[in-house]
Amino acid sequence: MKTDYVVKYVCDVGDKGLAVLKTPAGKGTGVTLKAGTPVRVYETDGYYSKIGENEWVFMIYLFSKKPKTKKVYNVKRPPLKVRDMPDKEGNVVGELYNGDTVQIYKSRRGWCKVSKDEERWCEKQYLK
Repeated sequence: MKTDYVVKYVCDVGDKGLAVLKTPAGKGTGVTLKAGTPVRVYETDGYYSKIGENEWVFMIYLFSKKPKTKKVYNVKRPPLKVRDMPDKEGNVVGELYNGDTVQIYKSRRGWCKVSKDEERWCEKQYLK
């Protein structure tokens, strides 16, 4: 593999993360990268960036500037529920664990929106 690379940061992926693929537009490796994760970009192929040996990601989620992120912490009974509205009555649409990193897009009444395009919210008290 080439030793020339550019460092980019994973952004705008919400709580789900960015899937790492085996080839451009190929099958997933089972690995996802959280917001703020630095990656080395060795080459690009269409809309995909090579970040390692047989590791590719969709390049629209890579930025030169590191995003402002928060870490999940102090969840005594994991997982932290991600809901479809800023309310405990909202439907559970995802899960976060201590140490996970999320990007915050909006705050409302003790809740934080953790997806740019979808309604995905978690309790602010568990983010630092």
